[in-house]
Amino acid sequence: PKVMSPTSYLSRIATNTVPPLSVAIQKQAMELLESYKDKAGKDPVGLAAAALYYVAKLKNLNHSQRVICMAAGITEVTIRNRVDDFRGFDQTRYDKNTLEKLI
Repeated sequence: PKVMSPTSYLSRIATNTVPPLSVAIQKQAMELLESYKDKAGKDPVGLAAAALYYVAKLKNLNHSQRVICMAAGITEVTIRNRVDDFRGFDQTRYDKNTLEKLI
């Protein structure tokens, strides 16, 4: 069976989030996922949800982990673990103070 890409879940999760996340947030999350190389063995839904949460926090939106995990059908622990992965990967794109405020 073919494994789905995390990017294929972005739109569904963003639309189910209350309030819905914008297309601009979805595009930035897609860019993050496409440049992130350590996807092997990780749940694609969890990666997509974490990318949306990560970008939403960088944009100072007030979407909680709970709201996004409910929209995705995953746990908050999954989002936290994947965001930790992104923080390690993405330190070159954002300053350290911004990254530390994410969790």
